Amino acid sequence: MLVLKNNLEVFKEVSKSKFYAYAFKVETIDEIKAKINEIRTEHSKARHCLDCYYLSSSNLEAKEDGEPVNAMHKILSLIQKMGVHKILIVVVRYFGGVLLGASNLERTIINLVSELLSEENFQEEVIKKRYRFLCLNSYYSQIKKILLQEGITIQNLGFDTNKVTGEFFIDEVPENLIGYFMELEEIKKS
Repeated sequence: MLVLKNNLEVFKEVSKSKFYAYAFKVETIDEIKAKINEIRTEHSKARHCLDCYYLSSSNLEAKEDGEPVNAMHKILSLIQKMGVHKILIVVVRYFGGVLLGASNLERTIINLVSELLSEENFQEEVIKKRYRFLCLNSYYSQIKKILLQEGITIQNLGFDTNKVTGEFFIDEVPENLIGYFMELEEIKKS
């Protein structure tokens, strides 16, 4: 999955209307609401504040804020096709007194946001899984050696007479490690 490297902002003036576009990396709906409120406060005299966000396939939305266009819905569709997650796009428009027309307005918004959505602004997000394990004392040194070679640290270690328990974060458990465990379970986030 792709995520933003950094929050971004672009500005453009078209026929005396001023457009500001923002892209934010976000994790929660509360964070999205706070960012939108922050932008609305910062641009309190703006005529329109359009937004769309995509956290996951079941958590997405686009709002045009009274503009006669479908720009944010098209941008949301583009974000989905790109495979981008955890993103909020906000476009602020200050009306300059000249009517742009719906198609020119939509094209302006889409072109502005396209500058934010260029490939170099994104990176692949690696999601590591958390595992809990149980092994015999005699296997622990080999497990530790393999995990250290992968750059993985063991946490929450517990030693018993002949058994060791612990936890580690990794994206995939190496095949050469699996046979050493008596128990290995992925710990799901709640």
